[in-house]
Amino acid sequence: EPAPEGIVLGASTVNQCPFIIDFMQVGWENDRWEVTKLQMFLSIVMGYDVAVTGEFDAATDAAVKQFQLNYSDEILVPWFEKGIVPHSDPTGFVYKTTRWKINDIVCPGSEEYPDFEGEDLDSNVDID
Repeated sequence: EPAPEGIVLGASTVNQCPFIIDFMQVGWENDRWEVTKLQMFLSIVMGYDVAVTGEFDAATDAAVKQFQLNYSDEILVPWFEKGIVPHSDPTGFVYKTTRWKINDIVCPGSEEYPDFEGEDLDSNVDID
């Protein structure tokens, strides 16, 4: 029997791109659904050992840092090369380039690479 009118089998009619919308990190009042999506990405897509809890905990922070190291040329190095931060170490902060890379993996080409206009040293620090 054919599917009812208006239903696409096997596909969502809700646009899931961008996948991650918020900036987030340890110690913030993060949106639980955004953290849940982040943890699902880190666990399912990247294979990191992260529980999907909706809480941005130490394990999530460690997994974000590993992700940042794995893609440091796109995520970390540009901040250092532009003189915005004094290092290219992972921060655990899901900010412009980290969020962009996650979204680029989930939804390739869906977003332009972020610009660094108005950024300063205080905006990308490791707080734990």
